[in-house]
Amino acid sequence: MKEKDVDEINEAPPYSNESETSVIGGLLQDEAALHRAIECLQPEDFYSNERRNIFIAACDLFEYGVKVDVITVGEKLKQTGEFDRIGHYRLTEYVDRVPSVVNYEHHCRIVKEYSLTRQAIGAMRVATNSLFDFRKDHNKIVNELAMRLIELQSRRDAAQWTPLSQAIAKQI
Repeated sequence: MKEKDVDEINEAPPYSNESETSVIGGLLQDEAALHRAIECLQPEDFYSNERRNIFIAACDLFEYGVKVDVITVGEKLKQTGEFDRIGHYRLTEYVDRVPSVVNYEHHCRIVKEYSLTRQAIGAMRVATNSLFDFRKDHNKIVNELAMRLIELQSRRDAAQWTPLSQAIAKQI
């Protein structure tokens, strides 16, 4: 496979529409799913602005002890002005598209993985653009990129959850 030249890279950032939809649909219908999403995801992990805004609304409601569902999230989105753009039908569609939260943690991991990948791409793009400026210290740029990639790798490693059976076995 031929490597792409820097000038040839013009692709959409990686993300999983299906996994982001699953995470949002799950947290709108299951409190345990909401807790898991809040534990492992940040708003910026969502590529879709719509899903990011829904996640933020759900987190805000959770923080204030309000039960999260389609109605309460819709009301919160009205307060932020996002409801007109998203609408009640779209919120219910998220729930309808996720009949089960069986693989919920896996979908959260996928969302996190793609987020970390996008962050790595962004760090490399910044470094690449900086390296074209010969007035800048290239060693510093490369070192900063290496540190950023190490940080992202450690966050990726931290996002790898231990299966429940392994966690229980360690306790015995």
